[in-house]
Amino acid sequence: MKNLYLPSRFFVVLAAIIFLFLMGFTWPVFTAVGKTALVVYLVILGIDGYILFNPSVKLKCRRHMTRLLSLGNNNEIELKIINQSTVPLYLEIVDELPYQLQERDFVRKMHLQAGEGQIVHYQIRPLVRGVYNFGKVHTFINSNVGLFQRRISFDLNEDVAVYPSIIDMKKFELKSSVHMNANFGIKKIRRIGHSYEFEQIKEYALGDDYKSMNWKATSRANKLMVNSYTDEKSQQVYCLIDKSRY
Repeated sequence: MKNLYLPSRFFVVLAAIIFLFLMGFTWPVFTAVGKTALVVYLVILGIDGYILFNPSVKLKCRRHMTRLLSLGNNNEIELKIINQSTVPLYLEIVDELPYQLQERDFVRKMHLQAGEGQIVHYQIRPLVRGVYNFGKVHTFINSNVGLFQRRISFDLNEDVAVYPSIIDMKKFELKSSVHMNANFGIKKIRRIGHSYEFEQIKEYALGDDYKSMNWKATSRANKLMVNSYTDEKSQQVYCLIDKSRY
């Protein structure tokens, strides 16, 4: 019985029947109408309760999100709901969001046919670092009658860490000069002069320095071969210290 809820439709219909009995004090014919309506109402209640609490009524729910959440950014969350029963259902979905978000009115509604599945998309924006706990997902289901409501809960407890703007870090990632050149289409150019970092042995091309001639490779290949060198570079190292934790 703890999973049984009474929606507003239950009380509206019951109030209408009570009104018929009240009218019966003045006009006795309404008493007979009220009794008939009450019997029909009880029968419909029994049918609705059987539909909702039948063992064949099953739902499947999963929550999908990234392994880490980004501070100050909109993070996408997905709830996938599948109706595995043989009757259509109306659903109200309540996700237990972390207390840091201070959202107490999260409700999503949907209608699922038998065997149908849908995905609920929503976004959260963490403003405080730390561990965010996502709790249970509660679904309140109604049949087409809608006089009873049944709660089905899914234990999807999950802890997710929130780190400083991972999305921005990926967007403005520090890149080495070689990586940047490859991304932006900047090709390597041959410079006049020598460097001390050997790259490869290649076939002689017009403009290569004769001092780089590799005679041993030339004799083996039976064509002019030269040593190719690259400029020596020192790569900058950045040290970032985050002092925002308190």
